[in-house]
Amino acid sequence: MAEGKGKLLGDMMIHSLAPGTRRVMQSSDRSAQTQRNLHVAFALAAYKSDMGHYPLKLEALAPKYLPSVPDDLFSGRPIIYLPADNRYLLYSVGINGEDEGGRGEDDDPPGDDLSVRMRPK
Repeated sequence: MAEGKGKLLGDMMIHSLAPGTRRVMQSSDRSAQTQRNLHVAFALAAYKSDMGHYPLKLEALAPKYLPSVPDDLFSGRPIIYLPADNRYLLYSVGINGEDEGGRGEDDDPPGDDLSVRMRPK
């Protein structure tokens, strides 16, 4: 009988702690992806400083500026990179895994993507 109560109590604790643990893991994943995006953004800045323009594809950054171009942690595919003239949009699809065109929490309408926007000066 005590064993059954112990299992029930353990199951209740796991179910009550699981949402908090999931949120902590999601926060950690968002932070890790943001760091990946920033590493790529700094590599893009170095490339532009050397070449005078941004590359057409992120693959041009490796191996001189990055050992390799990191994938999107949430999709397992390459980070989305959209160069245009003297600017670019770089983003991850975020936790929800949906490509929302680079829209983040502060955009209207808000999205879940983690983006870096470089606008011309």
